[in-house]
Amino acid sequence: MQCRVRLTLRAAGVGKLLPPAWAVLLIMMLQGCGAATWQHPPTRNDQQMLYVVSHGWHTGIILPTAELLPALSFLREDVADGPYVEIGWGDKGFYQAPEITVKLTLQAMFWPTDSILHVVSVPEAPAEYFSASQVVEVPVSREGMAALQQSVLSTFVLNEQGHGIITQPGIYGKSYFYAANGYYYLTNTCNRWTAQMLATAGLPMAPLTLTAGGVIRQVRAAQQQLSPSL
Repeated sequence: MQCRVRLTLRAAGVGKLLPPAWAVLLIMMLQGCGAATWQHPPTRNDQQMLYVVSHGWHTGIILPTAELLPALSFLREDVADGPYVEIGWGDKGFYQAPEITVKLTLQAMFWPTDSILHVVSVPEAPAEYFSASQVVEVPVSREGMAALQQSVLSTFVLNEQGHGIITQPGIYGKSYFYAANGYYYLTNTCNRWTAQMLATAGLPMAPLTLTAGGVIRQVRAAQQQLSPSL
C-alpha cells in the first residue's frame, strides 16, 4: 500500500524560505560528527529490528508493536492494532495545521513552539506501506531497544494513568496526535529528535542532525559498522 504523506510538502515550504547558501552553511555548521562506534551494538543472539522512515524532509521511527514496553502499551490500545507503529515528533501548529501558512512556517523555524507526537498504525511491512518513502531496517540490541523506548516515552505528556494524551486524529491511516514534551525550533527539529532517539538505541548519530538526509545517511553508515554475521 502506498501511503502518501503530506509532511514532505509541508516541510518543503520551510526549506524554500532559507536562501540556499545559508541553508548549506547552517547544515555544515550544525550537522556535526556522530559517535565513532556503536554503544551496546546488537549481536546475532541479541537483536531486535526497528525501522527509520524518511518522507522527504521529515523522519520517524517505526517499532514492532510486539516489542513495545509495558509503559508504551497505551499505543497498542489506542492506535497500533497492526504489527508496527510509526512515531514522529514535530512542531504542534505546523504538524497539525490543515493548511500551511508563511506565519506558521516562520514560527516553526525561528520561535520555540510547542511540539506534538504523531503516531500511526502500520498494518503491513513498513517498506510496503511507505512505498513512496525511504525505509531503512536496522537491528539494535535489546538494551538499545529498551533505552530507545524509554526516551520515546519521556517525550509523551502522560495523564495520571500513565497514558499518552490524544489531541486529535492524525494525518494518514489510523493515527493520532499526542501531547508532547519539548519545544520545536530551528536547531531542534523532527530530524534531530529522530537522531537523538536512535542514539539512545546505540547508533552512532551526530548530536545536531537537522536533516532527513543526515538521519538516513548515518543510519546506513551505522549498518555498515555491524558484523556481517548478523
